[in-house]
Amino acid sequence: MDTLKDYEKHLLYERQVSVASANKYLRAVKSLAAYLNGNHRAGNGDVLLTAKAADIERYFFYLAQTKMLTRSSRSSWIKSGIRHFYNFAHKRGLTQLNFNNVEIICRKTEKEKRERQYLNHNHIAKIIEYLQNEQPPTDIKELYEQSERHCLIHILIETGARISEILNIRLEHINFENAYVLLNGQKNAERYRSNGWRRFPLNNNLLQIIKTNIDFFQYIYKKPPEKLFHVSVQTLRNYLHKIASQAEFGLNLHPHLFRHYQITRLRAMFDNNGNRKFTDKEISKLFGVSIKVLEEVYDHTDEALTREKYLKQNVTMEKQ
Repeated sequence: MDTLKDYEKHLLYERQVSVASANKYLRAVKSLAAYLNGNHRAGNGDVLLTAKAADIERYFFYLAQTKMLTRSSRSSWIKSGIRHFYNFAHKRGLTQLNFNNVEIICRKTEKEKRERQYLNHNHIAKIIEYLQNEQPPTDIKELYEQSERHCLIHILIETGARISEILNIRLEHINFENAYVLLNGQKNAERYRSNGWRRFPLNNNLLQIIKTNIDFFQYIYKKPPEKLFHVSVQTLRNYLHKIASQAEFGLNLHPHLFRHYQITRLRAMFDNNGNRKFTDKEISKLFGVSIKVLEEVYDHTDEALTREKYLKQNVTMEKQ
């Protein structure tokens, strides 16, 4: 089990995950080892390194059948712990198994069987209306916290960036003169320093909202902020849930929906000749996602229908 000890050190010191997360990942890997040991009649952890993709697939199928794993928990600590372990072992030449070749079959939950819903322009208008009409608190620090949440949601709407990218924005990442913010979705510290950075343009309205939020922080705490935001993901989720409830959205409003909305919106923009204003390559670079994932996961546009509607609308306007 020395490999597991090395994996634990890798999690704690190289990936710098929390102790709680490291323990969860280790439990996931040890559970897999116990399952494989039973199948292979082996008495040690070496079975993890000799396992084939089919063995791992059978384990996840077993979890799905016992209702321990659903499609919504694909990225949970169970899969993440095992994936991190095999990536760790593969890079060090300890195993030939490439986890990317493992096909995971999960059960759909009742919630996932319902048709997915995404944000549209009406939803965005309701969110902005809610922010404009929200009652300001009397306490100045609570007023700043409200301003900070508003600023964060405006950035979500305008950029469609990952919530982790937004919460990691520091003051030096914002270029007010050239109107852009530097975003980086890389989790690995070495790659975070060397590449993966991308510039996302900011409009004047959003720049003013950000500047106001920074000035507000400086007024209260008598110093400029190091990070643009000081809220947790859960605090943001709770706030979005509150907005959705009061605006009667009829959908579960969460940060990642804004990413789907923004990518779909850009792919549905056409010029007067019916040509797309942004290519998939441009959108891919802007949002830090591959074109394959862009097409399979994030796009919810019927491109031909959208172009047809746009051209008809354009012709009607010209006649008027």
